[in-house]
Amino acid sequence: MKEPLFESKRAKMMQVFHQDGIVDLIGGAVLLNYGFDLLNNSSLSSLFTYIPILLMTPMKMQVTIPRLGFEPFNNSQKLVRQWVLAAAALMVLTLMLLGIVVLNPSSPVDGILKNLFDVYSGLVGVGVTLAAVSALAAVLTPHKRFLVYTITPLVAAIVALALQLPVFAVVFAQAAVMMGLGLRLMMRFTRAYPLDPPKGDKKK
Repeated sequence: MKEPLFESKRAKMMQVFHQDGIVDLIGGAVLLNYGFDLLNNSSLSSLFTYIPILLMTPMKMQVTIPRLGFEPFNNSQKLVRQWVLAAAALMVLTLMLLGIVVLNPSSPVDGILKNLFDVYSGLVGVGVTLAAVSALAAVLTPHKRFLVYTITPLVAAIVALALQLPVFAVVFAQAAVMMGLGLRLMMRFTRAYPLDPPKGDKKK
């Protein structure tokens, strides 16, 4: 009999792998940079926006693997690389979708949103896009915090519509929630799995 999706061995390994909060911190930093792109009225996402994604592998190798090793992941470095690449690909996809929805006024999607929501098209587009990507992550992973990331941009978009806030307010709200939870998870992770002191530092 096939195991339920979130009770499988692979799901449990993924839960261990992403308990360090790194994907949350990186994702939040990417959105923070994207928010500044919107704030500066950029027509394209700057290269600086993508830089945090490049830090994911080094952070995993500096923070996670020294504490857990590869044993919880079937001693498979390939599996670890695949999960890092999958997270990075989802972040790039998010930026591409946001670019189509907000930064590219000539895109068909932008035209449809403007016809439906007029001046509020940016807020609706950003809120729905961030919620949809987070919902996808919630479906593909056993991490309940992605449900929080699904709800946050929708609530932020509604508040922004009510208070007539700019589009980047929704992006900054999502970035703040992700980075806040990510920092909390990393602090909990490093306390739960302290690094072993170097052999030379151990008391004889």
